[in-house]
Amino acid sequence: MVIFGTGRYLNPNDADETQIGVGTRADTDTIYGIWDSRIYNPADGTWTAFFPIAGRASDGSYADLGVQQITDYIPVSSSGADGYREATRNPVDYRETATGTGKLGWYLELKCTGCTDTTLMDGERVTATPQGILSDVIFNTFRPEGDTCNPGSLNATMVLDALTGAADFIPIPPSGGWPAGQEPPDGALVGTDTVRGPPPGEPPIVIIHPPGLSISGVDADGNPCTIGTPGCNPPPPACDPLVDPTCEPPVTTCSWRSPNSAGRPPGKAIPCGRISWKQLR
Repeated sequence: MVIFGTGRYLNPNDADETQIGVGTRADTDTIYGIWDSRIYNPADGTWTAFFPIAGRASDGSYADLGVQQITDYIPVSSSGADGYREATRNPVDYRETATGTGKLGWYLELKCTGCTDTTLMDGERVTATPQGILSDVIFNTFRPEGDTCNPGSLNATMVLDALTGAADFIPIPPSGGWPAGQEPPDGALVGTDTVRGPPPGEPPIVIIHPPGLSISGVDADGNPCTIGTPGCNPPPPACDPLVDPTCEPPVTTCSWRSPNSAGRPPGKAIPCGRISWKQLR
């Protein structure tokens, strides 16, 4: 899959909402996932386009690409409420033969088609490289605010399924739970507003794993001992999350997270141990 987003932020017109759709600037920027179905012939070093993709139709759709849509969005408030965006999770059936009816990828326009005010995301775009982690791809997007003398933007983080573009943003709650009024909605989330500031760079990915197994325990008298010997028990936890709401529960599983300035990092549980590698030859 070749996954990318469109957008630019190079000259004064790129930060001017009145210039959307003027000249070479798109009406709406888009995130794409394209199946590279070319076949490589090692004998002569050539590539053959196996399944060519038709261009965009006059109504803006793609016959050869599945579509996902942002269905609900309220910009983040000054109190930190709202800011989440919901989107579809449409399946994408890929083409298997040259005459088949399957798709060759997917696309998601950066606009809220399900909102009463469909201009809420006008000007949103991608200028930073996305990051992939297992079956997901993470994008940082932004909408310019201010002017060329005082540049800035409202930034957002989005997580999509790499094969279908379906909404796959799972927010990790902070220690002690979500602050009142900042709880995420129950729908299929695709992303969240993060912070106002300079356009963001590549989204970071952090792998979290449990600490190594301890061989030290305590006996019935509270004396240190080696776990595995009779009467030696694992040490008690430093605090109890059920009693102390500020207590960080122990990490017992592996997961990934993508930290952001809003304190709404997306993440998922992953298998512990090696999950990917590169082969050099």
